[in-house]
Amino acid sequence: MSLNDSTHDSSAPFAGAHPLDNTAMAPLQDTAPETADASPPTKSSTAPARQASPAVRAALATLAERFPQLFGPEPRPLKRGVFEDLAGAGLEGLDRDTLKLALAQHTRSTRYLQAVAHAQPRHDLQGKPVEAMAPEHTAQALLEVFRRRQRRDGTLAHEALVRRLVHLMVTSDLSVAQWADCVQTRDEGLARAMTEARDNFAMQLARDEALLRAFDTSGTALEDFAHQYGLPVHTARMRLASARRRRTATAEST
Repeated sequence: MSLNDSTHDSSAPFAGAHPLDNTAMAPLQDTAPETADASPPTKSSTAPARQASPAVRAALATLAERFPQLFGPEPRPLKRGVFEDLAGAGLEGLDRDTLKLALAQHTRSTRYLQAVAHAQPRHDLQGKPVEAMAPEHTAQALLEVFRRRQRRDGTLAHEALVRRLVHLMVTSDLSVAQWADCVQTRDEGLARAMTEARDNFAMQLARDEALLRAFDTSGTALEDFAHQYGLPVHTARMRLASARRRRTATAEST
């Protein structure tokens, strides 16, 4: 599966669909709560979910009551270092060991991973966004959420995952090589999706760079250039800006 028509020359400006579309950002379907690694996992696990102890369930109920905007029905990603913030928040009857287990259980839930997979920012205890989600963490959460649903959705899940990954790659500052290094999985199906996404990402970068070269030498206004290549103006603007940003970053790193 390719997001773009494989009959196009990857060195030529591409006038087809861009990964930044509604399909790529379609909401993830809800799935039953399940557990995974405490942070967005880099290696998918096939071990069965473990049931939380009564003490951990009670701790989670306390957290949901005290911080409903973070631990309620629609959880938000937590800031890094939130454990120490919670430990110092005066939660009566909640010791550090139980709090640690409760946080691990919470961040392993599918609902929490879905929030990370949608690239929501990290939040502090007041529910305020304090840090953008790193794209590699979003990708790791995406892989885990789709791992949990792939047995049900099959090919549909694979194609949707590739689209989401390509969108994430295009909107990040990471290179193809950096994506290969920072997001890895031992799951064969997920590894295939990552490879496919990186290949599509590389082709998109080449097409966008070719589009930028053509625009720089055209001497025409953006609107006329976009019409010439059959692109919506906003799509042409995004692709040109992305290519110029990456070209500048490459020049600064050399």
